[in-house]
Amino acid sequence: MTKLDYGGYEADPDDYPDGWSKLATIAEYLEDAEIPPPHLARWLGEAIQRSNKDQKQLLILLGLANARGGQNKNNKDAWLIYGQMVDDLVDEGMPTEQAISKVLLATGDNFSRSQLQRWYMVYKNALEAYHKIE
Repeated sequence: MTKLDYGGYEADPDDYPDGWSKLATIAEYLEDAEIPPPHLARWLGEAIQRSNKDQKQLLILLGLANARGGQNKNNKDAWLIYGQMVDDLVDEGMPTEQAISKVLLATGDNFSRSQLQRWYMVYKNALEAYHKIE
């Protein structure tokens, strides 16, 4: 089987509000016998690989089901990844609550607002501590 290099550009999170819209876009490309955009191929391929043949985990990774407890417990770097996403939006001038809402909509990881707020605070505190050391 040919191995595809997903590569390509990243999509604007507003292009696909949820997993269903990503899957619908992939379906449109496949119906037209065209290759889906690289960022969508990567999203789908990584979800399949990371699920380890666990149906529930696949649905969670695709954003089609909620994780148990509503939080992404599998990713130990979630505070860094999602905290930085919120911080980047805040740095651009977006109010914190609006930035949190945007990150929640943009990600298919299905964690709670309060969990994202905690990750943002952990990230922000770590960043402040780092700058004090410099």
